[in-house]
Amino acid sequence: MTDIAEAAGFGVATVYRRFPTRQDLLQGVIWELFAADMAPALVVAANEPDPREGVSIAFEAALSAACRSGGLLPEMTLDIIQSTFADPVSRIIEEGRRQGLFRQDLDPEKDTLRLILMLLGVVPTLRPESDGWRRYLRLVMDSLLLDAADPLPPAESITDPFQRP
Repeated sequence: MTDIAEAAGFGVATVYRRFPTRQDLLQGVIWELFAADMAPALVVAANEPDPREGVSIAFEAALSAACRSGGLLPEMTLDIIQSTFADPVSRIIEEGRRQGLFRQDLDPEKDTLRLILMLLGVVPTLRPESDGWRRYLRLVMDSLLLDAADPLPPAESITDPFQRP
């Protein structure tokens, strides 16, 4: 905290008032990354006339940001992912369902969160400078389309994988 306070030009007490714990500090960094990287992309995605392109833009931004963040994924919380990413993207998926572009058996509320968690799970397996995640994004995007042969099993309620004991 001393190094961070010094680099920011603040006193240590000021940093501790704003970020009492390491977790609070890391979540503050995550929120800043979101504001800089994700928020603008989500605006573009929401305004995209083709929901398929909108969802792709949103997932691509999340994966790019995750690769650039280099190690902050363990500090994410389900609430952050849900409120900042999954909620807006689920609205785009719902619009795609209304337009007949996505599978009708998608559950935007539950499936969107799990889809981004699946995609983010790929990031640690890639080199930091790699864009190998594009393969898995394409696989996920293809799975959303209408030409599915079999209906999906029901979506289960969400269990928080980031909950710490």
